[in-house]
Amino acid sequence: MRSIDFDISLAKGYVDFEALYTGSNTDRPLVVVNATRANCVSAFVKKVFHCCWLMADFDGTLTMGSQWDDARNLMGPERAEVDRVALKRWTESDRSFQSECEFIFGTVDLLCESGLTQGQLFAVARAQRPRPGALELLHSFELSVDGSEYPDHIVRSFIVSYGMDCYICEWASHNGVFAKVLALKLRWDKDSKLIGYYADTVVVGTNKGNKAKEVHERFGVIPSLQLVLADAPSDKDLFHDKSVNVLILPHTEVEEAISKFRRKGLPDVWNLVDAILVGDSLEPLYEMRRNHTAVAKLGQ
Repeated sequence: MRSIDFDISLAKGYVDFEALYTGSNTDRPLVVVNATRANCVSAFVKKVFHCCWLMADFDGTLTMGSQWDDARNLMGPERAEVDRVALKRWTESDRSFQSECEFIFGTVDLLCESGLTQGQLFAVARAQRPRPGALELLHSFELSVDGSEYPDHIVRSFIVSYGMDCYICEWASHNGVFAKVLALKLRWDKDSKLIGYYADTVVVGTNKGNKAKEVHERFGVIPSLQLVLADAPSDKDLFHDKSVNVLILPHTEVEEAISKFRRKGLPDVWNLVDAILVGDSLEPLYEMRRNHTAVAKLGQ
């Protein structure tokens, strides 16, 4: 029988969360439940267990790495340095719709200049590592609570990303994940070389809320039965007031700028999240889906 290798605690406010976060064990995931949205640990666990839909960000949420780091490695050192400078400027910006679009379109333009092929992009997508527990969690939404498959593979998982549609679709296909992807669609020529993008398909932080609303309306999603995952406060527009919202805060981060970016704005989104998962693994959420009774006892 699998052991439950994480901690779970209740925080009455953001100050309580900070204390728990500061004292957490970096080798062991910690789930901090927001007491203003779930009055006890077992209530939160049951909410996760009963969810029928999943909506998630991609980079840093479902994966350990970033599709944009992969892309940078394919564009050559000079173009990569230009893009890193743009990344730093973007993380420090006011994050308007215009600045977000300028950054992502600029990166794709650099990829076009480098002669990127679809085969190159798909190869690195297949090599991108999922977070531990990510695939199990995604697969858990392909089954109903009683264990029977949904008819005709009705879409239950949605990936909404400030990224590239084809990269994420290739990653999902390679890992046997059935999900609807909402992200920037790229344009390829007859030789499968990148030649541009469809600007009207772009997904950025400032329009993720609109994309989430489209998903709810088009697929009949009931927000109170949807688990929403993100890894930065800038994804707050994905969080519906009635959905089960979980923010991931990794223990480790290679880029200091990205670490600061994740932490920035946490106090402002505290009242929107049901829990913050401190750690590099999504296994705690999968365990809540797999064995909610045992997990609920951890918080007693």
